[in-house]
Amino acid sequence: PPPVAGAAAADLVGRPATRVIVRRRPAPLRGAQTLAVSFTPSGARLLLAAQLDATSVALTQIPLDVPVASAIARVTLLSDDPAEPGARPPVDVAWTRSAPDRVLVVVQRPQPGRFRLEVEARLARRPAPRGRLPLVRARLGAAVPLLVTSAAAPPLTITLESAAASGRPHSVEVAGAAAGPAVALSVGEESAAASPAGGAG
Repeated sequence: PPPVAGAAAADLVGRPATRVIVRRRPAPLRGAQTLAVSFTPSGARLLLAAQLDATSVALTQIPLDVPVASAIARVTLLSDDPAEPGARPPVDVAWTRSAPDRVLVVVQRPQPGRFRLEVEARLARRPAPRGRLPLVRARLGAAVPLLVTSAAAPPLTITLESAAASGRPHSVEVAGAAAGPAVALSVGEESAAASPAGGAG
């Protein structure tokens, strides 16, 4: 016999409602970023400056790669909209160390626009004579390189081995999620130190 509509409706009575949870994946960030790495005999200071374009969708979070041994000294997010001249107050953010080599910056009131992110990190141990340049960078996708400049305070001298042939011995571009370039530090004829410097993470 054909199904009875009333019976079919009765079968649904008492069944729990189906819940559908939709999680929106954050849109990939666009922009440009530069990193300045300064070595001293006792450690290193890393300053990241990134221009972020979130004009098509509200900026909610910014994932960062950081060296495992680093301490985060400052995270600042500013509006970078040219239509807003004058002093621009910082955007309210919170950040957490989501993994030893990861930091997640969360925008408290998501909003679209153009922004400038500034991050300062420090390594508080003596740099090794040879190793990989430590990096701090926003995850902007493989197509966005990180422009890195390096310096060393006297009596240290520094050589970025992969940049020596480019004519820019203290500047190099790092693509995507690639490791930092090989770096050599020295004090006169002696090595700068004998302990590890902390790599890119």
